[in-house]
Amino acid sequence: MIRVSYGTWYEDLRAFVRAQAPDDRKIDETRTVTCWCGSNAFWVAYDQGRGAARRVCACGIDHLMLDSADDWPGARPEWWECAEGCGCHTANVGAGFSPLPANRGVDLAVLGLRCAACGSLTHAGNRRIDYEPSTFLLDRL
Repeated sequence: MIRVSYGTWYEDLRAFVRAQAPDDRKIDETRTVTCWCGSNAFWVAYDQGRGAARRVCACGIDHLMLDSADDWPGARPEWWECAEGCGCHTANVGAGFSPLPANRGVDLAVLGLRCAACGSLTHAGNRRIDYEPSTFLLDRL
């Protein structure tokens, strides 16, 4: 993971994930996560090699993000912890999406995290999407 800067709120997280896209890709859509209970801070586990990620809210809702259910059984996830040493284990979650031509879906998701305590921004990884249609993934954070 790479910490580049600090953010104060979701707009900073959205700008951050746009900046983490590979040079040849453009992020057209960004999304941030709020749980059904209203919380926006989550414990996050991820496997960068597989691009699989899971978030857990304090209310108990446990959610595999994007299409991670396909890769989660073989994943070796690590739980996120703030790299700045503030001791926080919860983060705001955001993602940026790179579109396919003609609105056929997306083929890349860039996952970003913002420490809920100190605001440190972290690039958690990219997930390549190699099937269509994939637009439904925009709502599966």
